[in-house]
Amino acid sequence: MRRLPRGALAALAGVLGIGLELAALATWFAKGLDRASLPAFWAAHTAASALLAAALALGLARKRTQRRPAGVALVGTLLMAWPVLGWALLPLALGRMRRLQPRPPRQRFGEVRLPPLERIEPRRLARRVAGLGAQVARGSAPLPLQQQVLTLLTQRPSAAGNQTLAALRETGQLEDVRLLAYGVLDRQQQRLQNWIAQARAALPAAADPARLWALLAELHWELAHQGLASDDLREHALQQTLHWLQALQQRQGELAPRAC
Repeated sequence: MRRLPRGALAALAGVLGIGLELAALATWFAKGLDRASLPAFWAAHTAASALLAAALALGLARKRTQRRPAGVALVGTLLMAWPVLGWALLPLALGRMRRLQPRPPRQRFGEVRLPPLERIEPRRLARRVAGLGAQVARGSAPLPLQQQVLTLLTQRPSAAGNQTLAALRETGQLEDVRLLAYGVLDRQQQRLQNWIAQARAALPAAADPARLWALLAELHWELAHQGLASDDLREHALQQTLHWLQALQQRQGELAPRAC
């Protein structure tokens, strides 16, 4: 047998409750409001109130009824306690409860265990990074060691460290490790490229461009030396380094006779 939807069940319970309440009132008034028939009226009224409370619970959304059981019970109690006033206030109660917003679901987060990280003095950090980086480059480093290397390299970026990060970017055991290594390298590359762009933008207004040429040569060299540029980008960075060094050398050659 096919089950009725919640809306149909709510409507049916509401119609039955209203019909039972009207029938109880009509019977009681027909008997001249006799006190002897009062217990029968209260019994029918209680059943009608229960039906209306059930209609209310079924009519509201499931996620709201799960979080408002006390409200539904309160409305049912009011309907039973005040035969006339409670039923007159039923539309107001329904409209009020429809505006109630469900509580946000409680989020559960799993526990994340971080690997133990040793405290290393700055003077020993470079040697430690180089030793761990050799294991990572071979592709045999366990996951805790990979995470430790990432943490250390964020403290002390270097050319050797960037080679290790490049290896982690390709061979990391977890996607998070690979993405983090990629992010560290990308931030370093973006920082150098921003400095290069700022130096280029300052060239037209510079009274003595020699200082900026030296800076541009150094920045392009760092881009290639630290492993932040590969293939065509590395070749371009080296060409730019040579270009700015030649410009600087030519400038110094032009100023040398004047100094004499």
